[in-house]
Amino acid sequence: MFLLPHVLVGQAIGQRVKRVGPTALLAWASHYLLDRIPHVDIMPLLGHPLGTPVDRTGVLVAALDTAVATTIGLTLARDRAERGAMLTGGLMAALPDVVDNVPLWGPRLRKLRPFFVQGCLHHRSSRPVGPSRRLPGLLPQVAVALGALALVWLARRR
Repeated sequence: MFLLPHVLVGQAIGQRVKRVGPTALLAWASHYLLDRIPHVDIMPLLGHPLGTPVDRTGVLVAALDTAVATTIGLTLARDRAERGAMLTGGLMAALPDVVDNVPLWGPRLRKLRPFFVQGCLHHRSSRPVGPSRRLPGLLPQVAVALGALALVWLARRR
């Protein structure tokens, strides 16, 4: 799944919970729940077969994706405390992909037991679809992202 829905959901959790500790835990757990939804990942969307490791282009797309989501979410934050909780939520929701999929450190971290266990959990929870199912794999991500934005926007208007 792209990082944008993960980050926006994590930010919505941060906005609602408001405390950094519970936000971090809930946002991290939300990553695994969202990955259960059938989705298209970055590499298949770029035309590569399912299971292709993330390359430099994929990392750049993910970084841009994360930057856009973070900017959107933090622009909607009402104050500094809310911004901190939302930033924590967004970062923690993205963390499983950042740890597991970035080629610079992913293979090294997987050799360490805590990250190996996290990687196993991450891969078991994920339900990616192949390049031939791009549209059905993108629609749930768009729906999740719009839903998270709507929650943040509605809370902001109160």
